[in-house]
Amino acid sequence: MHLQPVISAPVTEPISLDTMKGWLKVEFGDDDALIGSLISAAREWATAHTGLICAGSVQVVERYETWPIGGVFVPGYGPILSVTTLKYYDADNVLQTVSGSEYYYEAGGEAGAVCMKDSFTNPSLYGRPGAVVLTYTAGFSEVPSVMITAMRLMVAYWYENRVDSPKPQHSLRAAESLLRAWKRR
Repeated sequence: MHLQPVISAPVTEPISLDTMKGWLKVEFGDDDALIGSLISAAREWATAHTGLICAGSVQVVERYETWPIGGVFVPGYGPILSVTTLKYYDADNVLQTVSGSEYYYEAGGEAGAVCMKDSFTNPSLYGRPGAVVLTYTAGFSEVPSVMITAMRLMVAYWYENRVDSPKPQHSLRAAESLLRAWKRR
């Protein structure tokens, strides 16, 4: 079983506040905090919608209850930039680190895979949720422009519709349509 991953916030958002304010044609600073939070929400929405980290590099921690069948971890988010650590809780509930020489990263698809080498023998695990912990860095060196556009549409829609209203959701459908080709989930 794979538990909910923990994803760190990016150092910078994929859309700057000034760029978004220009796109919205907002020339005052009263709504800066609101627009900033909407940018973060749009990034999180795009990441959840696609299964891809829609930002520069972030750290992802995924926890598993057992070793994967066939020795292959398929990360929940991509694209993977590097594998930081692979750890596990041994039979005595002591956290151990698997040597980097015992696994390798195989690029492919949107995320890739972390594969255990044939020489690796799965150690016994302590019976606990998250007994195996995979930590990696994922994201884009440059977020694709189609993702940026989808996030801008989401921010604009949320900014312009801050109260419940029966307004058409054309921007929402347009953003989802833009991300459809990138969707892993």
